[in-house]
Amino acid sequence: MLLTPLIKDVYNNYMYYLKIDTTLPIPIYKQIVQSIQKAISENVLRDGDLLPSESQFQYVFGVSNIVIKQAYKILSQEGFVQSIRGKGTFVTTRPHIYLDYEIFTSHNQQLLTQDSRLIQSTILPITMDERSLFIDNKITHVIHLKHMSFLKHDPIYLREILWPITTKKYVPKGILSLTDCIELIPLDLRKNLTTELVYYPSIVVDAIATLLHLAPGDPIHFSRTDFLINDNRVGYVTHTFPAQFITLRRQSK
Repeated sequence: MLLTPLIKDVYNNYMYYLKIDTTLPIPIYKQIVQSIQKAISENVLRDGDLLPSESQFQYVFGVSNIVIKQAYKILSQEGFVQSIRGKGTFVTTRPHIYLDYEIFTSHNQQLLTQDSRLIQSTILPITMDERSLFIDNKITHVIHLKHMSFLKHDPIYLREILWPITTKKYVPKGILSLTDCIELIPLDLRKNLTTELVYYPSIVVDAIATLLHLAPGDPIHFSRTDFLINDNRVGYVTHTFPAQFITLRRQSK
């Protein structure tokens, strides 16, 4: 297809993620759906991004309005986009959620025991910064786990577990959850296990921004739950979730 300079600019700057090939046996509307879903999953498209209009599809790809409407209808039914009359079609994968702060804090420990999709499981030598968090001088390594929870195919919060161990050699295989970490504590000491929740708003950094499909500097909610035995930290868990899509609110008394 021969593109004019103006249309080339539109395509290169705005529609480059669309992969449409009329010579393939795959229907065009399915190619549009797959291209947009892939762009969302790879963080090329973010919540609130405006999608190409019907006229732009026609100019660049020669695609009929019927095909475009069919593709957008499927994406809308699956919760990926939302069309607003007079404004266009927008990416909308994460609806805003309101959580009661008291319920969040009282159920935090239960939330921590619910496993989500595991995206990282590593055992690493303890760093100087980590050593300051744990009093036990016998600690040599830490278990670092990352779990991600999703809503409509988009990450909604990240949970990280940091758990110290005294030797890497005798760590059982299959440490995949908080439950697995707690089982490393002797039974008699588990009876003294307590938790302490710390919560505060924060700003997302680059690494977490990438995982949560956010822009660096966006506001986030951050909670850390310390697991303690006799006031000594034996491990902790953090939750990070975007303030743009989740609001913690306190009930007025």
